[in-house]
Amino acid sequence: MSAREFLLDQWARHPAARLQDLRKALYQSTFGCGHLVDDPSAAADWIRREAEHAPDCREMEPLDGPWCRVPLGILSEGLTPETLAAAFAQSAAVPGEDIPALEDRLAVLMGLIREGTLPFDPAAAAAEIAAWRAAGFPACHHSEDYRNAYHPAYRVLHRHYTRLLPLLETIDGALAAQERVLLAIEGGAAGGKGASLCRMSRAGLPVPTGFIVRSEMFNAFMEANGLWDYVYEKLAEIDFTSDASLISVAAKIRQRIIDSPVPEEMACDIVKYYTQIGTGREPVAVRSSGTAEDLDDASFAGQQETFLFVIGNDDVVKYIKECWASLYNDRAIFYRREKKFDERSISIAVVVQRMVSAQKAGVMFTSNPITNDHDTVVLEAAWGLGEAIVSGIVTPDNLWINKHTGEITTE
Repeated sequence: MSAREFLLDQWARHPAARLQDLRKALYQSTFGCGHLVDDPSAAADWIRREAEHAPDCREMEPLDGPWCRVPLGILSEGLTPETLAAAFAQSAAVPGEDIPALEDRLAVLMGLIREGTLPFDPAAAAAEIAAWRAAGFPACHHSEDYRNAYHPAYRVLHRHYTRLLPLLETIDGALAAQERVLLAIEGGAAGGKGASLCRMSRAGLPVPTGFIVRSEMFNAFMEANGLWDYVYEKLAEIDFTSDASLISVAAKIRQRIIDSPVPEEMACDIVKYYTQIGTGREPVAVRSSGTAEDLDDASFAGQQETFLFVIGNDDVVKYIKECWASLYNDRAIFYRREKKFDERSISIAVVVQRMVSAQKAGVMFTSNPITNDHDTVVLEAAWGLGEAIVSGIVTPDNLWINKHTGEITTE
């Protein structure tokens, strides 16, 4: 979203806003929280008191940058004031942009006023902004008109922390139900597949050489290209009763990701690790590894892409980006909706491994995935590469092996 689009969106959301409210929105977009939080406990108490009179609003409002206005109404869903205050304190420690960035945004604001798109007097607006500049651009409050119309009650958080709020809300809800809970958080940076491969490697199993492009790199790529707003806006447009709508929007999201450049430093890191696999022309498999796959109630099997026999620096970077884009294919979007996943909590890692030319390959389950029998190993195998099995292209041979007796059956 550009500064112009952001300001027009602000005006559409808040037609009672005055110029100082738009200045405040630009200030928050540039500097974020605007001040450090010295006492999180006092901040939590203030949030608790303010939330008692907050509107019943739970929709986060994105600003023009990596910041969001988080309404205090979300506390009604289980998040505690202490947790929100902690996220606010962490956000406040994140450096904002500088005054030239604010000046750039103010220039866009004045352009909209001068062309008549925003209904403010140009001379009066220029004088108000000049006085604000002369004072050193201090933080400003909402206008009385704005407060009377919208009763604003929110905190500005960095998006790194807004994406964690659903998880934090779940944790707070569990702690509210009982004094102690056992919390286990899977290290999702490597995704389900990547984390499993790491455990296998540590156990001494013969895992092909490779590396993992962690989910943080995907998130950084999305941030660098300003893609999050575009993705969430497009997802909101989907009519899930229409296959055509789902397929069309998913294709647009994937194409925008594919068309966006990988930052140079990021691409150099990928190439550095790729060249360590072999000669620099080593065939590799580029495999998606979603942060929400292989769960008890949501396997996400086959939802994202895998590419085999990828060779060369440019193609490795290209197909990593293709894997990232596959997070938003129509099947995956629909599956997440059916399983009630929050799109803002989803990310993806990519596994890059030396290619193994297999005569036969398969998948082994150390417990029966159908009956949940822990005494049975299930092996599914076929001729050729294992990708044909996991993609559902072929029907594999199926063997059940009793762990204690070694007996093998076909069902």
